[in-house]
Amino acid sequence: MAARILIPYDPSMRLGEGYNSFLHEPCVYGAIEISNFEFFTHDKEPTMREAGKVELAQTVERSVRSVEKMSQVVECLGLSAARSIKAGMVGGLGYDGGVDGDGDGVPPNASQMNSRKFFEVYGDSYISGFIHGGDFHSVISMKGLDAPTKAEIESLIQEMLHDPQAPEPFSREEHPNITRLNALLEDKGVGPTITVTYSGGGQLKPESEIWTLARVLRAAKSFPARVAECPQRTHAVLTRWDRNPSFVAWAVENGIVVPDFGPGSLVYGLVGRLLDDFFELKRILKYLMQVMAEPEDYEVASCDSEGSEDPVKLSIQALMKERTMMRGEMGKIVRVVDLVNEDPIRSLNGDNIDREIEELKDLGLWRRRLPVLKSHDKMEQPVVEPTDVPLLLDR
Repeated sequence: MAARILIPYDPSMRLGEGYNSFLHEPCVYGAIEISNFEFFTHDKEPTMREAGKVELAQTVERSVRSVEKMSQVVECLGLSAARSIKAGMVGGLGYDGGVDGDGDGVPPNASQMNSRKFFEVYGDSYISGFIHGGDFHSVISMKGLDAPTKAEIESLIQEMLHDPQAPEPFSREEHPNITRLNALLEDKGVGPTITVTYSGGGQLKPESEIWTLARVLRAAKSFPARVAECPQRTHAVLTRWDRNPSFVAWAVENGIVVPDFGPGSLVYGLVGRLLDDFFELKRILKYLMQVMAEPEDYEVASCDSEGSEDPVKLSIQALMKERTMMRGEMGKIVRVVDLVNEDPIRSLNGDNIDREIEELKDLGLWRRRLPVLKSHDKMEQPVVEPTDVPLLLDR
């Protein structure tokens, strides 16, 4: 289990605040007193940030990758899969520095608590520091790309990010790779959907203009230099309670167990799968609404395989019944997340969520029952959305 966890920064965060790393939710303020507090960089905090006046140490991390599942996007962005499920939506470091401190003690007023109550009040960790710098993410969603085309797109983007002659973000000049990318996407009949989130670096584009592929790549290329001029807090550093020596001694005496939601735990993998199922259900619901809007364009599916249930009929009553069942299934997934958060120690052993997990339906079987589009080239799986194969650009 990781002793320290990085999560996206929020202005409401405070040093010493208890934190629930499962839902990325704050707990009680002043859960622990942070001592030996200082700002750190590789050298020292400069008093001026004007270009050419100071040398600022940076660690720049960049990556471009294809991802096929929403859980992969959430993990790459450092977000909470559980929180994304409850919200029904999904909301590299610049400076290699930040603020950090040492906390050694136990939370005040924590006596006469059991593990479940302790987690409810103080969480499984506390905020022990912040990372300063910049963070740039862009999710470029493209529908219907084959593997060779995706590989070519990734290669073109990587080349541009490593090209020292790439244009600045406000420049009107086009990089050759942009021209090649646009021609490739036009040939494939693909229009990318672009989402950008960033902190640090100041203004990256004129407010009146939308994000385009060219502007995203120019902004990503110049981002480290802009962060050196305008850094911000990008992440909070969470320290697990059971990595605090004084707390460990107190917890042993009082029978307190802190849950571990990190990679390798039962809950970590489970919630990632539930997130993918949840967003798959959202896509199925969207498809079902399309069928309800124009039922004459669809026909009843053929469910001839062994073990298949009856196909969904095209009547409004049948479609509305199916929609209600799907929403109920999404509610079951949210209920599993709530159970884990309410009693994480039992959930980590699977004691209080086994029945709910067993009741979840097989989405593959569900998809095969859906009406299909009337066409000579019927898709076996009609629920294909741009978010199925996004390209994730990190700086």
